[in-house]
Amino acid sequence: MNFILSIFNHGNNFTLATIPLPVNARLSSLLKPRALPRLGLGLALIWVATMPVQAANLFTNSSFENGTWGGGQSFVDANNATTLSNSSTTINGWTTNTGSTWVQDSSRVTDANRMLWLGPPSVGTNDCISQKVNLFGSGDPSLQLVANNRYTLTVDYALFDPNDPTAALPGQSTFQVYYLLGTNAGGDNPFTQTFLLNTTNVVSPWSNGLGGSGLNWTQATLTFDLPSTAGYDYMKFFLSAPKATASVQSRGVLIDNSGLALAIPEPGSLMLLTSLVFIARRRRA
Repeated sequence: MNFILSIFNHGNNFTLATIPLPVNARLSSLLKPRALPRLGLGLALIWVATMPVQAANLFTNSSFENGTWGGGQSFVDANNATTLSNSSTTINGWTTNTGSTWVQDSSRVTDANRMLWLGPPSVGTNDCISQKVNLFGSGDPSLQLVANNRYTLTVDYALFDPNDPTAALPGQSTFQVYYLLGTNAGGDNPFTQTFLLNTTNVVSPWSNGLGGSGLNWTQATLTFDLPSTAGYDYMKFFLSAPKATASVQSRGVLIDNSGLALAIPEPGSLMLLTSLVFIARRRRA
């Protein structure tokens, strides 16, 4: 006599496990009719835990694809860029300041067709792109920023200097990510500036010498707890190349494929939790 156990897999197809009898005592107890509902519950919870989990991206135009494209300027290669002015909203959803260059090159981006270069400014403190995200006191935290929740900001970046496209000169560059809180009536509060990333590393070349991209892309994954937001209407997130100083090396950075979403536990963590719940239920039975 055999016992056949059917389990749905991720494609909603059946996986059949044939278990020959006799079986050991522990497995036999699981296969008794009164235990099967608990076994099924545990397997169902584990199946749900291994499914991919996603939350909405709270950034608009997160890969810098949409906007009023010009394309008349050159960035290393000819006619592949649009230079952006101070307080420009040329890229939908974002505001840039002097020094930013919108670049189109599907062979070098990490998502779709376009990316953005932030160059170290000669004046001011940084060259950045920013986006406001409204704050809410309640509601679905996966669809909006809601107090007392944890969120994750992600962005791909490659440190790069278009004036030295082969990265022949020694030196490094810096990339920063931070946010400010603000009100619709009073604007940004500079005293709320909070850094999520401040990293410095060597610049990468435009090409690899074989006709392909040489850019050394890195994905930053930055998880943070939403601070006390009482009295504020929005958070403004900044992706920034700081001004080069005696203590800060800054030669520019390319960015692409950003995201802001509710932080959700990894499937492995959910599987462990549901397995522990299942074991606890069995011990009480």
